[in-house]
Amino acid sequence: MIDAIFQFIRTVFVTLVIVLLIALSAVIGIFGADAVLGPKAADFSNVTYRNDDGVELLAFFQQPTGPGPFPGVILAPDRRGLNAEVIRLAQWLAEDGYAVIVPDLYRGKGSATLPRELFLSETEPRDRMLADLNSAYTNLIRVPEVDIERIGLVGIGLGGSVALRYAVQNDRIKVIADAYGEGMTDADALGRLGGPLLAVFGGHDPFILPEHIAQFEAALKAADADYTLTIIPELGDDFLRLPDVAVIGRPANNAWDEIVAFLDATLQS
Repeated sequence: MIDAIFQFIRTVFVTLVIVLLIALSAVIGIFGADAVLGPKAADFSNVTYRNDDGVELLAFFQQPTGPGPFPGVILAPDRRGLNAEVIRLAQWLAEDGYAVIVPDLYRGKGSATLPRELFLSETEPRDRMLADLNSAYTNLIRVPEVDIERIGLVGIGLGGSVALRYAVQNDRIKVIADAYGEGMTDADALGRLGGPLLAVFGGHDPFILPEHIAQFEAALKAADADYTLTIIPELGDDFLRLPDVAVIGRPANNAWDEIVAFLDATLQS
């Protein structure tokens, strides 16, 4: 009887190990295929420029037709990096009258699968991302048609988290919109924002919980910051996605409209 029990336990254990190895192999296979065959930032960029160290950086840039001057927007992408979805958002902003630059914060890498998205978002150095945002800012204000006194910053997810941290370092950023990016609890840093902030979160976000939002808002109040904080109950994380963001009346579209209205009120007036 005891031998039978041990044999059963051994069979279950071996089966579990095999299942885990198969699952791990599948994840590694998907990750490797995405790294080799998946999208790259070069597939979507249309401009290059060099940072202070001489490293060539990629970005997507579009401005409205006409002579300008136009307000400028830096659009920091989410964990998927520079791709077709964030370019569509940039194009909409350009149609609304903004000169928009979308920097490649992954230095050429990209992703179309969740395992690699999470790996890149967790392993790419934040200090380097901040430096690359500054390079995007420097490149944007060099465009003759851009009004350097009207520069805004929009960050999405990972880009929202990084954008907020960059904005407290550069008070020449006049407005910032953070869409479901991680907030900050450093009131002293938030007091250095150069203009108003809009923060938009989803009520069902599994990563940014109500207590995180409350801590963020408490720090904003302590900093006496000019801010608007919106929670959209129907949405989770990662909500500025096609096709929902393009469908009038959908919560994701309403969130995008709120961001654009905020930019219009602060940069177009």
